[in-house]
Amino acid sequence: MIYDDFVRKVNNESGHDCFIKSNESWNSFNDFYNHYNPKGAEFEFNNSVVYMVPFNMIQKVTSEYKYTNADFIFGISDGDPYLVKDKKVYTCCHGTKTPELEFVANSFEEFLEKVVKGVN
Repeated sequence: MIYDDFVRKVNNESGHDCFIKSNESWNSFNDFYNHYNPKGAEFEFNNSVVYMVPFNMIQKVTSEYKYTNADFIFGISDGDPYLVKDKKVYTCCHGTKTPELEFVANSFEEFLEKVVKGVN
């Protein structure tokens, strides 16, 4: 499963366990968070480091970036959000009132595959 591959890669790169294993299904917006909850998880993507937002912070972080009209924000890189909108993954510059979304992947799972394979 791509979730396991992604978690293994991030843990190996960081040298410690960056996720809390979960068997809950309390989360309706993203299946990944039903299996793993990030705790200080960071990974390299697109020549920068992305901090993965823990489940309990997603609602707060998403509201801070409400100008993106994202379904949810799952990552931050130098203040720029990584977000899911209409099931696709995008990023954009922070601090702008009319952000230009930059397409990243067709799905959250495809994004994880890109991280695992080192594809930008």
